[in-house]
Amino acid sequence: MPSDLSAAGEESIRQPALPGGGGVSTTTLTYEVRRARGLARVLDYVELTKPKISALVLLTVVVGAIVGGWGLPDVSRLLHTLFGTALVAASASAWDQWLEKDRDARMSRTAARPLPSGRLTAGEVIWFGVVTDRKSTRLNSSHTDISRMPSS
Repeated sequence: MPSDLSAAGEESIRQPALPGGGGVSTTTLTYEVRRARGLARVLDYVELTKPKISALVLLTVVVGAIVGGWGLPDVSRLLHTLFGTALVAASASAWDQWLEKDRDARMSRTAARPLPSGRLTAGEVIWFGVVTDRKSTRLNSSHTDISRMPSS
């Protein structure tokens, strides 16, 4: 199905008429375009978290929990730790991209990232960094029993 860009900036998709004269309504197309844009927005935030680096961080948490505890850790505590660590990594990646936005815009390898490309604004990245940082701090502090930690 060919598509073009209308003067108003909305994507126009030409659909063949259905047998009996029916076609696809403009409302349905508008919904699909908005849905696609919403998904693209979510993917921009996912890209902001640098998922490959975060996955490696989470792998080291699992290995550290197994080795440090001399066996399999409590699953509930491990899941909370992984989720909290994922939020910390997401926050750190967002702050890193905010701090490096000018350099990223000049480098071909990083120019297509959400912030330098303009898909996300600096304010949105700051908001994301603050929210993920606060959530990770609350989650990690509420599931850490300091009294059970070994003393030096």
